[in-house]
Amino acid sequence: MDSNYSATENGDILGHIAYTAKLILESKDLWPKSVPDGDKFKYGTTYKERALHYIKESDRTIDTFMTKWLIHSDTHQ
Repeated sequence: MDSNYSATENGDILGHIAYTAKLILESKDLWPKSVPDGDKFKYGTTYKERALHYIKESDRTIDTFMTKWLIHSDTHQ
């Protein structure tokens, strides 16, 4: 298999990330709590900041990669 291969299974991963972020954002008691691993990569120090960052990056991945390479612009399939 070509090491440059990538396909729609990436959307499944994004779905898991987005669903986790959704669950966090539905649980307001988690918002102010600090994530246990610190903020080494600058993703946010609280659960709310981290969830919002994951949604932002998921949207960016969909806009700049998934739509660009996996959706035909003429048929939208």
